[in-house]
Amino acid sequence: MVAWFFRNSWNLCACSNPLNFRRVFVILFVCLQLQYCQDTSQLKKEAHSKEVPKLEELDIKLEELNHDNSTNQNQNSLVYHKISNFRKAKKLLTKIYTDKQKDFYCNCNFLRSKKEGYTVTQIQKDCGLKARLNQERAFRLEWEHIMPAHTFGQNLSCWKQEVCEKNGISFKGRKCCRRIDPLFQQMESDLHNIHPSPGEINADRSSFPYGIVVGEARKYGSCDFEVDFHNKLAEPREEIRGDIARTYFYMNYRYQIQIDPKQWKLFQSWAEEDPPDEWEMERNNRIKKIQGNSNPFIDR
Repeated sequence: MVAWFFRNSWNLCACSNPLNFRRVFVILFVCLQLQYCQDTSQLKKEAHSKEVPKLEELDIKLEELNHDNSTNQNQNSLVYHKISNFRKAKKLLTKIYTDKQKDFYCNCNFLRSKKEGYTVTQIQKDCGLKARLNQERAFRLEWEHIMPAHTFGQNLSCWKQEVCEKNGISFKGRKCCRRIDPLFQQMESDLHNIHPSPGEINADRSSFPYGIVVGEARKYGSCDFEVDFHNKLAEPREEIRGDIARTYFYMNYRYQIQIDPKQWKLFQSWAEEDPPDEWEMERNNRIKKIQGNSNPFIDR
């Protein structure tokens, strides 16, 4: 508005008339006041935009990443990471956790030791973890896929069709995909999706989605992890819910694995309530050095 005024000021007055000069200055003053109000309003809008809730910021980030994924990335253009199978992934994970030997679900210490010529990793019993049914497996450390193999593999042809054969017998499912499908091998061995877990909890959780279990019946001692076998649901402790959400976002972004809308909404709130902590960020950096890529939802 002020710029318009200066461009047209000569036409607004006859320079020889003092009255017109006075009118010009009055108009200029009004214009400056209006411009100030406009600038102040804009500053308030900008300040308000910086106060947008974290959840909305996350929505924007997810939209951007999903858009990038859908337009630039598909199964044929996916840049494969450096780890070829789940067996190698587990060996590499032991190096990542050398100085952080605590499991994901219960935060219990674990220890590697030699037993009958084999290296075994056991959950230490001093953290309050108790067996629900399987005493031996309850304290055996296993490597858990946060997004289950069934979730990221179920739509592959090797999972649905008997395209594999051994000893004259055709088969399908996880073993078949692990054997012949490069994409499944990548997803199954992706370190970002794998965490250490007590064996029995790993088995009980199975492929159940995460959610809130009504009543929170504790079946694993002091470990804050509940499994609702009737409704097929698993509830993790609050301190790792954001970690789980960001893992699912990562798998959706990198491999285009669909997530149920209700669970997506739940994960958004979990990610906001439980932002990345020091170990989650350190783990992300360690995985990037080994695998070659990071989780962008932790990088933010």
